[in-house]
Amino acid sequence: MKFSEIGQRINGIGISTPIFGFSVNWNPPEPAKNIAREVIIFLENRRVLYNPYHLEEYTHCLYSANEMRDFLTDRITKAPSDDLERHLRAMRSACIKFVQLLVQHPRTKQFLGQGLGELRATLGLHIGILAAQYGIDVEDDLATIIPSADGSE
Repeated sequence: MKFSEIGQRINGIGISTPIFGFSVNWNPPEPAKNIAREVIIFLENRRVLYNPYHLEEYTHCLYSANEMRDFLTDRITKAPSDDLERHLRAMRSACIKFVQLLVQHPRTKQFLGQGLGELRATLGLHIGILAAQYGIDVEDDLATIIPSADGSE
C-alpha cells in the first residue's frame, strides 16, 4: 500500500501527520526516516501480525513477539527524535504486553486470539502513522492491520 493511501486512510481517525496536516512541506530527517523504514520492513516479515488467527501457534507467536521487542529496543536506542522514539516505545510496549499475556495463559487459544488482536491493533496504528509521516510504502499483508477511519480494510 502506498504511503499516500495510508495517510488518507488514517487521517480520518483524528491523527495529525506532518504530511497531511498543516506542515505540507515538512521533510523528515533522513536518520529518522531510515529507522522508520527499517522497522516497517522488519515488521513486514512478521506473519504473526497478519496471518489468520487459526494459523497461529503459541510458541511461534511468543518467539516472534520477543524478536520484535528486541528489534524495537535496538531501534529506540538509535532514534534521533522524540516523536519516532515515542512510536517505537508504544510498539515495544504492545509486544511486552502480548508476551506477558501468553506467559500468564500458556497455550490458551482464547487469550492468544485476544492478545493478537490487541497487538495488531496497536502496531497497525503506529505503522500507519510512521508510514504516513515518513513517506514509506507498506506491503499489502502488513497494511491489513492499519486502521481506517471508516473501519474497513
